[in-house]
Amino acid sequence: MAKLYWGGSNPTCCDICHQQFETQMVDGKTDQGPWGLLCVHCHESHGVGLGTGRGQLYELQAEGRWLKIDG
Repeated sequence: MAKLYWGGSNPTCCDICHQQFETQMVDGKTDQGPWGLLCVHCHESHGVGLGTGRGQLYELQAEGRWLKIDG
């Protein structure tokens, strides 16, 4: 299976708590309806899970790219 990387501009911080992303981030739907870029903590509190139509988990790689690892 081919590796999938984040295709947009490099994300920097969580849309909810505004903390800088460190090693992981989620592009996910929130329990309020809209999607956002979330830290793992905010996704646990406000996300609706991982998978098609719910969210994707990304991990920062050494070269600075975000690799999709779940969802």
